[in-house]
Amino acid sequence: MRACWLSVCIPMWYAASAVCVANSKLVLREARPLHCPLSLTALQFSFSALLGALCLLLMRRKLPPRIMLFELCCVSGAYTFGFVLLNASLGKLTASFSETVRSLEPLTSFTLAWLAGGRGVSLSPMSGAALLAVVLGGAISVAAQPAFDVLGLLLGFAANFMFSSRTLLDKVHRLTRLGEGGHGLVEIQIDPVGLFTAQHVIGLFLMVPITLSTESTECTSTALPANFQPALLSSAGFFAYNFLSLICLLMLNAVTHSIANSLRRAVTIISAALLFHTSISGMSMCGIVLIVGGSIMYALAKTTSQEANSAAADSSEADSQDGLVEPSCTMNSSIPAAEEAELTLAQVSSHK
Repeated sequence: MRACWLSVCIPMWYAASAVCVANSKLVLREARPLHCPLSLTALQFSFSALLGALCLLLMRRKLPPRIMLFELCCVSGAYTFGFVLLNASLGKLTASFSETVRSLEPLTSFTLAWLAGGRGVSLSPMSGAALLAVVLGGAISVAAQPAFDVLGLLLGFAANFMFSSRTLLDKVHRLTRLGEGGHGLVEIQIDPVGLFTAQHVIGLFLMVPITLSTESTECTSTALPANFQPALLSSAGFFAYNFLSLICLLMLNAVTHSIANSLRRAVTIISAALLFHTSISGMSMCGIVLIVGGSIMYALAKTTSQEANSAAADSSEADSQDGLVEPSCTMNSSIPAAEEAELTLAQVSSHK
């Protein structure tokens, strides 16, 4: 039964992503010379907050508990501004190249984890080769572009840092809470539909005042109404592809979902190139293959590393129970459970 659902949800997820990117590009292109990424993002979040709340009521789900409010605001802020920067980048780059840059997120994820000094950031041969493939693919893709906006490229990288930071923020807050508690971390059950809705509601509250105070009123009064159909399709696609990604995440393990997400980006790149008649040279295609293949290899390498760390932690705990480890070391026995809780929320909050 699950296979049947996946056979329907995954193609719909890919199609919704392509619809969102293509129509977002149409809106941003037609709005020129105005720059309206904030207004478009606010519209997308309005649509998702409204439909998310409707799903929450119809499915009788619950919002995250208040104790998670600060953590949720931090993660939602990074998530929201990630999409603002992504739309700003999309307005300056071709749709296919913008999504190619978006596929470089494994680099920013590793960089942020390394800068934060987190555990598990040492490179295994497999993960090192994967990141090297992503770097090489990104360099080839950039070199293959006949012309591009440097600011658009930098905005794309900044969006990747925002998307990568939301998972890191979640882990930092959870580890801080673990350290303050002193007795281990009690896992808090968070409904994924409630989390999805809360993220977009918080994002909407952030977007409205920023949009009204910093972006031209012509965006909301003229540009978006003049492009009503693509704006509506962009918002519907935004909700659909994020919500379907969540559904797929609930039916797949993390690594399989990561692989499916990498393939989704490849489909979106190709569909955008076909729709906007953007030629993809052999050199550019080589770069895309390296990026997607490297992303898949990196996801597999991370899973292998996590399994090894988990096995080592279990072995250490067993040794301590047998008296082979000093009692003072047993204070870390709650960490594997804490890591599992971190992964649970991190996976739900970073499925985009």
